[in-house]
Amino acid sequence: PGPVTDLHPVVVNRKMCLLNWDDPKDDGGSEIIGFIVERKDAKMHTWRLAVDTDRSKCDITGLVEGQEYKFRVSAKNKFGCGPPVELGPLLAVDPKGPPTAPERFMYTERTKSSITLDWKPPRNDGGSPIIGYLVDKRRHDSNEFERVNKTPCRATSLLVDNLADLHMYEFRVKAVNEIGESEPSLPLNVVIQDDEEPPTVTLRLAVRGDTIKVMAGQPVNIPADVTGLPMPKIEWSKNEVPIEKTSDALKITKKELSRTEAKTELSMPAVVRNDKGTYTVTASNRLGSAFRNVHVEVFDRPSPPRNLAVSDIKAESCCLTWDAPLDNG
Repeated sequence: PGPVTDLHPVVVNRKMCLLNWDDPKDDGGSEIIGFIVERKDAKMHTWRLAVDTDRSKCDITGLVEGQEYKFRVSAKNKFGCGPPVELGPLLAVDPKGPPTAPERFMYTERTKSSITLDWKPPRNDGGSPIIGYLVDKRRHDSNEFERVNKTPCRATSLLVDNLADLHMYEFRVKAVNEIGESEPSLPLNVVIQDDEEPPTVTLRLAVRGDTIKVMAGQPVNIPADVTGLPMPKIEWSKNEVPIEKTSDALKITKKELSRTEAKTELSMPAVVRNDKGTYTVTASNRLGSAFRNVHVEVFDRPSPPRNLAVSDIKAESCCLTWDAPLDNG
């Protein structure tokens, strides 16, 4: 028979190739009974049989990703095979296309006017590296999406600001490669408002437990971490009495680290016996309050005995009496 016609690839990827062709214009006077498909890669100098088929198409599997291949097809009848028709070289790689949609789209923080969005990269980059991501927003009283970032952002998170308080917004994100944009992610619908978190208090003591034992004259530091939104009000007390004033002998520091985090510390550079007691740090906002207690024990030498008296005085002796000290140290 004559050569096959219109030999072309239908699908080429990193694992297989699907070829298609038409019968020869000249069957050699005998019915076409099949086709011989051969292949050759760049490292081979000879052709080897890939498929012997009676159909005018075939799947060729077992390709090596990144390798170039040539193919040739011959028609056959009962008298033999016709001249082969060659195709290639074809590169065994997945065809490039847009990426799939980003995944796990959510928000990590919101305020009265902004929201921080976060997502994971798409499972398939479409055969081309991800250039970045595009985020769209739509207020629920609008029918049109508005592009948030005009150029793709490289990170997998984005702060969207200038939003209207107490309004519902719909967000979506797309991945972008050199071919184009992906389909949008699953939509995220959020009411723009301040997140609220009840207070928490965590002590950062250098000792185990909630009791500090120390000799008089030594320093005592009681640091604590506070979280909550709105930012909690932080108060210290001793034996359930609020500490209103500080001094060089007792200092209190408070520092906000973020909208939701703060740290505070009560410090006494040189404690005395009167500093013993239970110290409490309390954090409170409109969602509630939290507190932690620290028991401070101060040890020292006892105070002097009291009411020393001499009686029964004789030439060689006398009797001494006294009361125990008010503080045994």
